[in-house]
Amino acid sequence: MSPPKGRSFPFAPRNSADWLVSHVTYEQAVDMFFNQTATQQYLGNDPLIYSKVFRGITYTTIQEAQQVFSESMNSEYEAKEQKDLTNENRGCKASKVLNDNIRNRIVPTEDGLESLNAYRKPFGEKCISPLSLFTKSLDNQSIAHTQANNVPSIQNATQQSCDFTDVKPSELDWKPVQGDFPLLVFKSQKKMDDFDAPDMIYGKESREVIESYGFMLPFKNEMRYSPSMGYDIVTEDQFKLPASEHFKRMRSLGKYFSSSVIGRIMGFKTSHVFTEMVDKFERNEGGYFESKELTEAFKKHETTDRFHKEILKCLSNNLNESSLPKDILNIVIQYMNSKIKGEGAPLPQFLIKKDGGFHQDLFNGGVISVHGIWSMEVYMDSLEYKGSEIRGKFRYKVQDHFGLNTADINHDIDSLDKSFELIEGFRSWYLLQHFKEYGYKPFITLMDFDYE
Repeated sequence: MSPPKGRSFPFAPRNSADWLVSHVTYEQAVDMFFNQTATQQYLGNDPLIYSKVFRGITYTTIQEAQQVFSESMNSEYEAKEQKDLTNENRGCKASKVLNDNIRNRIVPTEDGLESLNAYRKPFGEKCISPLSLFTKSLDNQSIAHTQANNVPSIQNATQQSCDFTDVKPSELDWKPVQGDFPLLVFKSQKKMDDFDAPDMIYGKESREVIESYGFMLPFKNEMRYSPSMGYDIVTEDQFKLPASEHFKRMRSLGKYFSSSVIGRIMGFKTSHVFTEMVDKFERNEGGYFESKELTEAFKKHETTDRFHKEILKCLSNNLNESSLPKDILNIVIQYMNSKIKGEGAPLPQFLIKKDGGFHQDLFNGGVISVHGIWSMEVYMDSLEYKGSEIRGKFRYKVQDHFGLNTADINHDIDSLDKSFELIEGFRSWYLLQHFKEYGYKPFITLMDFDYE
């Protein structure tokens, strides 16, 4: 619903007795309203706080609470506007409509009447520090108060209560880090949306080439063990099997590495994902795939947590008061890839082993569906600091390829532990993708999420 024609400010009018005891004057409240983002003004957000408590924390004075409140709310909406601008620039019509409504908002006035020539703060413009508004010199239009009632003038009361010169930095709460948000702070070496990667190629290989793979030449037409055929030993031509038989064998991988029965017993929420991926593969549509359960599992994974903590550590080490170096992206990349003990972390991944045994990822569908990811980018939407502590809002863009390449199925005798070509389901997977008579399209798996 559009704002009504003509709007008043979201705080008491000028002649209200509330200003006799307020920690700011009416003029300062107006300044603070217009210092908010365009979105906050559109929503009619009150820029004032009315107690010393904010988000469960009690501050020494209401002035401290006001500063934290203003900095926090302005910073959050600044990040939101940058995200909305990004969506608009990407062609999102809904974001364009919403952003235009904010740009064309009705500006509040003291008398509540519409002003046709009022200044509208541009959408996406950042806020200035609220501290400068609190300490701003007041005009001479203060209301006189009688000494008999022992009530100080608004001017004197505000000057006394709004003086922040004696407040030590350690007494203040989280303060925003300045930057052009959203800010890219990490990207992997491999690029995003790489449909030309080796494991994304399909329908290009001949029988002769594929038969040469693997030290035991498991693709050749010879006698071998075949559990899906129901016999101990069979002789078959794998290149002439119908695609339906290969998909049957490919799905058999899920019986061991993504079992729905084990999933129900163990409470795994990702056991169904591999089957959905095989279904998409069989539809031969390519493109992208997303699963809410898979994304959530990756977000909460121990390797993701370790990776994120290392990024925060690097950002904290390079934070200079309220700003980061201009080349922070390169600094973070170098740090995360460091070989020095105690620095950096590998890309998050689903694990096969842990503490000398098998990790549950091997059986909950994480490994067979994704295992190691292909590429990742990390964007920072906002960052705050308090002493040496930092916190922020981040967006992870993660991609993996649901496809195989030659390196996955072509091993020598020294790589027995990785010889997936000896497993029937993997041979069928490779043939379905690469043999020119089949040529099923692989696809990119997306796992995008917010992280705080």
